[in-house]
Amino acid sequence: MSSYSDSPVERSHAGASSLSGTQWWNARRHRYNVALIVAGIVAFYCYVGALEYRCANVPGADVTVFTTAVQGIVYLVAMGVANVCYQLGPALERFVGPEGRARYRKWAFTAGLTFSVFLPFAIPLMTLTMGCGPGERYL
Repeated sequence: MSSYSDSPVERSHAGASSLSGTQWWNARRHRYNVALIVAGIVAFYCYVGALEYRCANVPGADVTVFTTAVQGIVYLVAMGVANVCYQLGPALERFVGPEGRARYRKWAFTAGLTFSVFLPFAIPLMTLTMGCGPGERYL
């Protein structure tokens, strides 16, 4: 079995093409959300490291309990938006013929998951490359 067909819903069916779009995508939503949570935590630690490396001498550029809580709440909202965008998978599947459905599902899920996992790393990458703003003093 491939990594895309290990959910209990799919094991009870003959194959991925026999599932409705909603069943197929819902069977993967938990995996998608776990990946987003892990990516968010790792990206936050990368951000803290980038902030410490690039912005140690910038007044006010620090991580506090308050900023951590705010960023956590913002990330949860972003996860909600990502889950709304996740619905594009089954919505666009209607335009794919039955012969291409399995290939579309695999491609769309992989592409969407990859994009969603790498997106949180944009902030630490921008911090590393652009610094912390006009108050930054280079080392």
